[in-house]
Amino acid sequence: MATIKKIPAIRFKGFEEGWEEKKLKELTLIKTGFPFDSKTFEIDGEYLVITNGNIQNESSFVDSTLGNRINLFDSNLKEYVLNIDDILVTMDGTVGRTAKVFEKKQILAQRVGRLIANTNAEFLYHYLNTGSFFKKMTVVSHGGTIKHISLLEISTFESYVPNDILEQTQIGDYFKELDGLIHLQERKLKKVSNLKKAMLEKMFPAANADVPEIRFKGFTEKWEKKKLGEVADKIGDGLHGTPQYNENGNVFFINGNNLNNGEIIINNETKCVTEVEQSINDQLLNTETILISINGTIGNLAFYNKEKIMLGKSVAYIILNGINKVFIYAYLQSPVISGFFNDNLTGSTIKNLGLKTIRNTEMLIPSKEEQQKIGEYFLNLNKLINQSQQKITQLKHLKQALLQKMFI
Repeated sequence: MATIKKIPAIRFKGFEEGWEEKKLKELTLIKTGFPFDSKTFEIDGEYLVITNGNIQNESSFVDSTLGNRINLFDSNLKEYVLNIDDILVTMDGTVGRTAKVFEKKQILAQRVGRLIANTNAEFLYHYLNTGSFFKKMTVVSHGGTIKHISLLEISTFESYVPNDILEQTQIGDYFKELDGLIHLQERKLKKVSNLKKAMLEKMFPAANADVPEIRFKGFTEKWEKKKLGEVADKIGDGLHGTPQYNENGNVFFINGNNLNNGEIIINNETKCVTEVEQSINDQLLNTETILISINGTIGNLAFYNKEKIMLGKSVAYIILNGINKVFIYAYLQSPVISGFFNDNLTGSTIKNLGLKTIRNTEMLIPSKEEQQKIGEYFLNLNKLINQSQQKITQLKHLKQALLQKMFI
């Protein structure tokens, strides 16, 4: 019986031979790590111990920022030291997640699969990331609350692969470059996010201080203490109940999860109502309004920009008067304000931020000119963060589309 061969929808020029079906054990040596117990090993050593927790859903790379470190006093452990380009697979919990090793001095713990490729490693990694490997491992996993897969189950996964190592290399290199672009944007995002976090702490007064640690040149006056309720025309929340949803409605019903990075996010899960359902307060919202999540998830923020919306009880509105809204938006993210909110939450299982707490939130307010400078600074940081997030999303969508077209 002739061997069945297939070809992908998209390929590089010059390759015409069909791909053959192969099992993963034909392409790689499959191992696992050593039984690690932090109580029996010296911690804070030279080698990072890699467990399932270092392999995350959204990253191509092993997360080297968390975990225990040990020294290799036992020579028997040296066989578990990882090499650059090793591919790791989660074998417990959410099984079938994969990641690449790209840093030295890491050692593998038990219950993580290690694939040492005897073919192009980049091709092999992306071969496992078309989605079919994860689905297959999920199907064959076993156990109760915590699912498991074995090395044997990993090794018997099969799909179509080109025999030509040059084709494997070109495909692997292409996706490696895409991963590099994604990783670059992720580093940029982390850098700007860390800068924003630091400046939120330093550009707003700390507790018991009347000026911030860092100021723009030319500003020396003390900031004036006010309550948030004093600089707002009105502070309230949305409907305490369920509206009459209508598929043909032109008003979006908004809860706290719709607020993200200054924007009201509308998606396929956002329900609609008619204008009849809107309250007077919904209709009074204006462009000086900031929305904040106050139930369950606390502190998500968005500006109101004349969208047709109806607020649910998990969203509060703050209609400002005579104060820079971008300044207040940034101030609400500062450690001193978020700390005050967290200290005054009510509820046990589901936390709630009360309107009285919001109105009584004390702030130190500078001149309008300084407000504008600070607001613009953080607005620019937010734009950089949003741009990086958008680029990451676009690149990941491109990668997923090409994985489906360039593999079988």
